[in-house]
Amino acid sequence: MKTLIGEGKPLKRSDDRIVGRGLVRLLDDMEKVITNEVLEEITEFHNQGHNILDIAATFRMDPDFVFVALFHQAREENVTRPFGYRIS
Repeated sequence: MKTLIGEGKPLKRSDDRIVGRGLVRLLDDMEKVITNEVLEEITEFHNQGHNILDIAATFRMDPDFVFVALFHQAREENVTRPFGYRIS
């Protein structure tokens, strides 16, 4: 898995931010488990050029979950077609 930690330029954070306001659990409302076969099929559809909404409709899944699945696959270097762009 490739990570980008440390590759960017750190930003100046506000000195007047409030610390200790609690934690936020990200994606708590989303299913986080998928079979390997379905994950591979989603990735294959994406790599063939199909869009996330059509893939989601095919599997009756939330498009956000399909995006997260593809994000996972991109981190594992299994996505051959871009689905997100870094603007620098």
